[in-house]
Order: sequence, then structure tokens, then C-alpha cells
Amino acid sequence: MTGYDWGAIPDWVSVLCNVILIGLAIIGYNGWKAEFRTQKRFEIASRVIEAFSACEEALAYCRARYIQEGVGEQTLTRALKEVDEIPDPLSRDQETAMLVPAATIEKLMSDGVIADFTRLEELRHQTAIILGPRAKDAIEILLNQRTAVFNTAKIYLGSMVVDYHPYRRGENAEIDNFRATITDLGDGDTVRAAIAAARVRLEAITEPVLEIARE
Repeated sequence: MTGYDWGAIPDWVSVLCNVILIGLAIIGYNGWKAEFRTQKRFEIASRVIEAFSACEEALAYCRARYIQEGVGEQTLTRALKEVDEIPDPLSRDQETAMLVPAATIEKLMSDGVIADFTRLEELRHQTAIILGPRAKDAIEILLNQRTAVFNTAKIYLGSMVVDYHPYRRGENAEIDNFRATITDLGDGDTVRAAIAAARVRLEAITEPVLEIARE
């Protein structure tokens, strides 16, 4: 063909090849990105469920109705030393009553329990980014319950140490609320129910992620 520059053909072929290669690279990158995102979601979902379960078990242990021998005694001794004047020796019933919140505080402050909750706290923000704010909200319900148990145990123990005769006040709503927060009362326990509901919410988010990754 007259007037056509056949020498330009290699240039067009080169450009076309480059376009194809760029397209394939983009497709490959997008595929890798999607796979990485799925893998990251699976990793976070697995870790957060594991951490949530560990904290749920740890808080149940801290709120158990039975008191292990020796647990809480150091905390109670420190609390009593802060009182300027102790009017009477402690009766066995009074000491047992005070040991309940003291033991709860001591167990919550143990290295293993602190490590479990620290791990869950560290996952909070990653969970919000990767799995969404609803997953973070479920985690915060458990963390808030832990804080409520700890603060209530401190207030309950402090009030008994100051008054020194907790039974003088009788069975009132405030004491009942203290006990219901720091101790698992069995059926109808509100703390355990709140955490169970949070677990259901969290599993509703994580289970589809784990299921896709398993396929």
C-alpha cells in the first residue's frame, strides 16, 4: 500500500502488548487484593472469636459463686488496713461476705485474666475496620461488663469495710444489685445474658466470613 508506513506496525504491536500486560496486571492485582481481603477477614474473625470466648470464660470464672481457698484474702487485708479504726473483730459471716467482692477483684487482676482482656481490647479497632462497627459493639459489651463487675466489686467491698457491719443495712436493692453484678446467680443472671447476646451478634458477623474462607 502506497503511503502507509509499515515500519510503524511494530510500535503498535508493542503498545497493544503493553496495554494487555497492564490489563492482566490490574486483573491479577484485583484478584490478589480480593484474596488478601478475604484472608484478612478470616484471620480477624478467627482471632476475635477466640479472644471473646477466652474473656467470656475468664469473667465467668471471676464471678463464680464458690470462693477458692486463699483467694481474696490479700485484697481484703489491704482494704481493712485502710480503715483507721476497726470497732469489732470480724465475725466469720462478715469475713465471708467481704471475701466475695475481694475474691472477684483479685481474680480480675490476675495476670491470665488481664492478658485475655488486653488481647480482646487490642482487637477492637482492627475488628471495626475489617468486620464493621457492629462487631466492635459486641466486643465492647463484654469489655463494659468486665468494667462494671470490677467497679461494683470495689464499691461493694469499700462500703462494707467502711460500715464494717454490712448486715446492719439489711437486704436492700443496692446490696442485691451489687451481688447480682459481681456474682453469677444462675438462671436469670443479667451479666451472663448480656454477654451471651453479644456473642450471638458477633457470631452472626464472623460465621459467614469463616464459612466463605473454608470453602
